[in-house]
Amino acid sequence: MEYHIQQVPMHCRVCGLRLRKTREKPNTSYQCKVFSAELKIAFSIDTSGDDAHIQPERFCICCKHSMQRIINAITKGLHYKCAVIPIQWLKHEEQECKVDTCQSYIEL
Repeated sequence: MEYHIQQVPMHCRVCGLRLRKTREKPNTSYQCKVFSAELKIAFSIDTSGDDAHIQPERFCICCKHSMQRIINAITKGLHYKCAVIPIQWLKHEEQECKVDTCQSYIEL
């Protein structure tokens, strides 16, 4: 279970994909707490009750760009259809855990 807990922060809170690590681009992921209002508006994700062992605390740059497009469209009174489908990160029992990709946390 320890390995699994180490893997959760390496995934995007919104899309569930593995976060990229690059030395050239330090801002390839963003803290959910900083963008909690925007995440709620764009993806209907409430991060107020998140548990770091279940829900990742960061989201990827691709989801940030999608979030910005959605919010820009909303402020202009337009409808923006986003290709990103937010993941529901669910609590589970240790024996149900599939550590490699955290698939037992994810429900589409």
